[in-house]
Amino acid sequence: MAPSSHSALGTTADFDAAAHGESFELVARAAAAAEARAHVRRLLGRWRLCDDVCATAQLVISELVTNAVLHASGGRIVCRLALRAPGVRLEVRDQGGSYAVPIRTVAGPEDECGRGLGLVAALSEAWGAEPSGPGFAVWATIGVPRPPARG
Repeated sequence: MAPSSHSALGTTADFDAAAHGESFELVARAAAAAEARAHVRRLLGRWRLCDDVCATAQLVISELVTNAVLHASGGRIVCRLALRAPGVRLEVRDQGGSYAVPIRTVAGPEDECGRGLGLVAALSEAWGAEPSGPGFAVWATIGVPRPPARG
């Protein structure tokens, strides 16, 4: 199965936690999205990123984790974050259970589901999904504004 990449920015192979990054595991349950948001808030606060980037990253990780909980059958989810040009890379890996690469769908006005990856696409510089063992890794890159030049 070919990887799905919605921009030339980033693939799973590009993940580099050595410089500025962290991984954490969650139990695949309803509370996982809130737990992921709290991890992201703490980590990006330590990295001293602006409030807008932190809020966007929390929303994106929440959507990615929610999708993993809803569509994968594994008991664990691995979340990875890395700070590198052009921004913050968020990645969520599940243990499988879905039969196809996660794709963006268009939800109707009455639909209760189907907006998550559309929201991820709207908030990120790039996003994609690719096979990872028995499951998938879904990633997104959130742009980080450059500080004003000193002159």
